[in-house]
Amino acid sequence: MGKIRGVVILVSAIRGLLSGSLITLSFFPEWSQRFIELSPFRFLLFTPINLLLTEDVNFKVDMVSAIVWRISNYREIAVV
Repeated sequence: MGKIRGVVILVSAIRGLLSGSLITLSFFPEWSQRFIELSPFRFLLFTPINLLLTEDVNFKVDMVSAIVWRISNYREIAVV
């Protein structure tokens, strides 16, 4: 664990930043929001909370995107 500790901390920091747990994703610049919308991290925290607090979320598109991310990464997760 000692040799990969830095990588684990880096991945955790990136996940926290891109999921909206450190800073809400609405505060990010527009160019970075487009990138974040393509990443799966926003489904961890931002999308569920935004769904509960506002009616602005397109629920069907977000759920289909989350399912596609899950299916595409299933092989990697199952091997580990």
